[in-house]
Amino acid sequence: MKGLKNVTAYVAGKGLVKTDIAFEDGKIVAIGKLDNVEPIFDTDGETAFRKMEAKGLSRLAAKGGMVVATGGGILTTPSNIPLIKSSGYVVFLDRALEKLLQQKTRNRPLLREGIEAIIRLYTERLPVYRSTADFIIDPDSKGAINRICGSYRRYIK
Repeated sequence: MKGLKNVTAYVAGKGLVKTDIAFEDGKIVAIGKLDNVEPIFDTDGETAFRKMEAKGLSRLAAKGGMVVATGGGILTTPSNIPLIKSSGYVVFLDRALEKLLQQKTRNRPLLREGIEAIIRLYTERLPVYRSTADFIIDPDSKGAINRICGSYRRYIK
C-alpha cells in the first residue's frame, strides 16, 4: 500500500508524512519500522506509544498541508478523532479482512497473537474507521488512486 499513499500524495500535490513516526520533546524517537516500535511497546507499553503518536499527530495537524498516512491504532485514542476530522479530508483504505489476513504484517507488536489478533482488531476498529472517514475505498479496486484523487479534488473546491 506504500505506493498508493505516495501516488495519492503526489497527485494531490501534498507531501506524505506517516504518523508512525513518534515524537518526544520535539524530536523523532521512533520511526514505524518494527525494529524501532517494538521496543517501545515492550518497554513502555502501548499506552506510551499512543501518547507519542498523538503528540506527533497534533504537531502534524498544526503544520497542515500534507497527506498523513496513519497507523491502524491512531483512532483508538479518542482525542485523535476530532483532531483528524478537523485537520482535513480523511480517506479510509478499507481493505477486505481476507486480504489483511494474507498480508505479511503479523510481526507488528499488536499482531503477535496471529490471525486471532488481526480479526479482533479489525472487528473492534472498523466502525470507528468508517465513521471517521470522509471517503472510503477498497485500495485493491481498479482505479482506486484516481477515485481518491478525484474525491479529494471535489473536497477542496
